[in-house]
Amino acid sequence: MFMGRTSVSNLRSAISSVLLCALLVSGCAWPRSTQPVVKIGLIASFEGLGRPLGYEVLHGVKLAVRERNAAGGLAGYRLALVALNDNDDAAHAARQARKMDVDGDVLGVVGPFGRATVRAVAEPLAEAGLAWLIPASAPDEVIAAHSNAFRLFASDADLAEAAIEQAMSAETSAAVGATGRSPLLAVGSTGDFAEPLRAAAERQGYQPIEPMEEAAKRCQRKSGTTGTFIFRLFRFSADEVGEASEAKRVPLALGGNAEQVAGELLSLAGASDISGPEWSAEQRSKRNYPLPFRFSADFIMVAGPEAGRAVVVQRAGEVTEGLIWVSSVLPAAADALPLSFVSGYQALAGGLPGPNAILAYDAANVLLDAIKLDIMQNSRPTRQGVRAALPAIHVEGLSGDIRFDDQGSWLHAPIFAYRIAGDDIFAQPQVLTAGR
Repeated sequence: MFMGRTSVSNLRSAISSVLLCALLVSGCAWPRSTQPVVKIGLIASFEGLGRPLGYEVLHGVKLAVRERNAAGGLAGYRLALVALNDNDDAAHAARQARKMDVDGDVLGVVGPFGRATVRAVAEPLAEAGLAWLIPASAPDEVIAAHSNAFRLFASDADLAEAAIEQAMSAETSAAVGATGRSPLLAVGSTGDFAEPLRAAAERQGYQPIEPMEEAAKRCQRKSGTTGTFIFRLFRFSADEVGEASEAKRVPLALGGNAEQVAGELLSLAGASDISGPEWSAEQRSKRNYPLPFRFSADFIMVAGPEAGRAVVVQRAGEVTEGLIWVSSVLPAAADALPLSFVSGYQALAGGLPGPNAILAYDAANVLLDAIKLDIMQNSRPTRQGVRAALPAIHVEGLSGDIRFDDQGSWLHAPIFAYRIAGDDIFAQPQVLTAGR
């Protein structure tokens, strides 16, 4: 029988998911055990551009399961992990969420780790009645609308406020607002986090506008103007453009994921994707390619939490230098983490834990504590019982004090600002809001 490319691709994807699931479950199994088994699920990307993040969080969750089993399990139950690959794709993530529902032993799910995939799995997981832990940025409206959702991350509103404050430094605000009108702030229109950024700018008294990419290109073609003027050309009157051009550095807030942020910056700069075939390996490794001007000298760039992936630098290179992005992931200083966690993670992953692994490990332990509480209260764990137990969980995790408000959001979630420096996306960590 002939199978088209799409069918073959789907078959391979299904086989990959099943094999990964089987591998992980067997890796958490125990010989000749007669104890009953309960499972937790993990939805993440284990292929393509999302692969590094996927395996980082996988090892964190797997370590949490392994530690519980080594300690005898949960109140008489042994644990297994079911991990499914979402390919960082919304439609694929929704299908994987429905697969979690089919396995009646799965009591809760951790992930996924992208805002689009979070939106995609929300309804399938809610219909399945599965407790849902999200150690990643998730839309405020998704959390508010789903009682089974618990976000181990700061809210959109708080993250966006922090990002805008980073963009509108005292230097920039004073320069841009010299005329007494509301200071201008360029907010990109691409990405799921753009609207929270725009709303935060308005709440703080700034006037969000869009970078005038096409007009800038037309101006460049007609006048030959290059450099910072192109970046300071906005969709406003001549007076307002003049006002913006007086700024020492121009503020720009971007709400896309890493690929979208890279693409938007490259487009505005008139540069091309350095991961493309037109760039040699030597040029990419040396970051040696022409730019119309240096962004970091003329522009204050901030972005939401999804910008914090290695692909942003891989795609856009030097254009991203100095980009500030906000997140709730903890700086991963190995000497500040428990030795048992670091050594246990190294045994599984072959390397040190990254910031996302820490939060995923905490999320898994919160879910496991809820399962344990349900067992202790009701003898036999159920999906409904685990969901009901989660609001009562209050633990001191590696990421700090963890408990949830009435909406299922992390109370006093920490917020950090990171600055991209070279290939390091986690450079110069700064505490903006400390969790209490």
